[in-house]
Amino acid sequence: MRRKGFYFSAEDERLLGEIERRYGCVSESQAIRLALRALAGRPLIGEVALPAPGRPGPKPKREKPKVSNKVVKGDLPEQVEEAVRVVNDMKASGVIETYAIGGAMAVNFYTEPTETKDVDFFIALPKPRGKIVTMQPIYDYMREKGYEIRDVWINVGRVPIQFIPVYDNLSEEALDQAVDALCGKTPTRVFRIEHGLAIMTQLLRPKDKVRILSALDQAEIDFRRLEEILCRHGLWEKWKDFVRKFRET
Repeated sequence: MRRKGFYFSAEDERLLGEIERRYGCVSESQAIRLALRALAGRPLIGEVALPAPGRPGPKPKREKPKVSNKVVKGDLPEQVEEAVRVVNDMKASGVIETYAIGGAMAVNFYTEPTETKDVDFFIALPKPRGKIVTMQPIYDYMREKGYEIRDVWINVGRVPIQFIPVYDNLSEEALDQAVDALCGKTPTRVFRIEHGLAIMTQLLRPKDKVRILSALDQAEIDFRRLEEILCRHGLWEKWKDFVRKFRET
């Protein structure tokens, strides 16, 4: 069988199918990319006999290893950058301990931007001795700055933002391991795509399903890290069930 300039034997088809099932790939192209990336390390499914090499091509360039504090740049509206600056000032003032962008806006840092009308800031609050930790200092700070508050939403320009205190082990881990990012020219922090996928799997609302598929199609995902996160937080079976149902449609 021929695809995009490559010939696939029946054995190749079987191996690709096994990789798709074992690693939760939702497309054949993802299985191929995963196999190519893993080839230099260890075989995914037994030993694979390679054909004799032909005429060697140009020597490939060596890529620098990726580091955990990589910077991702979001192609986001200027109004979102204004919201990030406000939250950075809030952190500098000690109103919040730390934060990271999550939700749909975080996915936009790794994929082609999609329309989303709000920004979720996951936060950790300071824990003063002898006092109850509440969200009130955040609302007081934003009111003093002149921003409009409607229920849990705070309008910064034309962008509604929401502050979400981390609420379980998964969100705490996602905040702790968030990566440095740039929103326009403003530094920020954003959830790793793998943690974003895990949280979307946890919620699995209709809009989460759409975002998961978009990320799988466009984002560069560390599937080994994703599997570890899903297993650690009891979401692996839920992920596999979602992928299986999607493949059957």
